[in-house]
Amino acid sequence: MKLSRIVGGALCLAFAVLLGPKPAHAQQEGGQWQVAPVFGVNVYDDATGLETAGMLGGTVMYGLNSIFSVGLGFGYSRPEMNGTYFPNAIWKVHADTVLMNVAGYQASQWTYYANLQAGIPLGSLYLFAQGGIGGVTFWNDRQSFAEVTQETDRVSESSMMIPLGVGLSYEISSLLGIGVSAVDEIYTGYDRSNMNPVFEARFQNTCEVENFCIIGANGDPPAEKSSYHNFRFSLVFNFMPGR
Repeated sequence: MKLSRIVGGALCLAFAVLLGPKPAHAQQEGGQWQVAPVFGVNVYDDATGLETAGMLGGTVMYGLNSIFSVGLGFGYSRPEMNGTYFPNAIWKVHADTVLMNVAGYQASQWTYYANLQAGIPLGSLYLFAQGGIGGVTFWNDRQSFAEVTQETDRVSESSMMIPLGVGLSYEISSLLGIGVSAVDEIYTGYDRSNMNPVFEARFQNTCEVENFCIIGANGDPPAEKSSYHNFRFSLVFNFMPGR
C-alpha cells in the first residue's frame, strides 16, 4: 500500500474522531507514558534533490511533569531522488553507440531522534514546542544503474538531524488524543554528491574523462549547502496507556 493512501486514511479517521464528545481539559501528567503513531508528509529543501513524499513514524514520550516530557521518535519515507541534480549517466554499448540516462531513483529514508517537549494546556487543547537531536539515513536503490557502477547493492548516506517544531493536540478522551505538528528537520551533514548512483567519473556526462560527451545535456541544480531545512507536516494520534 502506498504511503499516500495510508496518510489519506489517517486524515479520514481524524475527521471522524473529531466529531466525538468534547472533554473539559487536556492535561499532561508527570510519570505518564504517551505512545503516538505519526502520519505525515516530508517537504525537502530544494537543494537536497529529494522530492516531497509521505511518511510513517511514531514517538514514545514520558512526562516529567505537567509541562516537560522527553522521548524517542522515528520516521520512514520513500522519496524520489531527482536525477537531474547529477551528471547524466553515459556509457558505450558499441564503438559507435552511446546510451544516456538521467540518474534518478527512489530511496528509503529512516529518521531517528531524541526529543524534549514543552507544552501548556489551553482548555481541551494542548500547545507544545519540541526540539531534539538525531540522525537520518538514506538507503539508496541503485540497481537500475548496475551497468555503470561496480557496486550494485544498496548503499547509504547518513547525516546528523536536528528536529525543531511546534504542534497542537486535542484530547478526545482520557486515553486518546489527536494533534498536528510542523517540524523543521535540519540536516547538518548531508552530502548530496554521495547520493549520485553513478560512482565512476568515466560513466558521467562531464566531458572531463570520456572523449565523447553531450554538452548542455545535464541539469542545472541549486548549489549544495552546509545545512538543509526539511519540513515534516504530521497528523499525530496520542495514546496514554494506564491513565
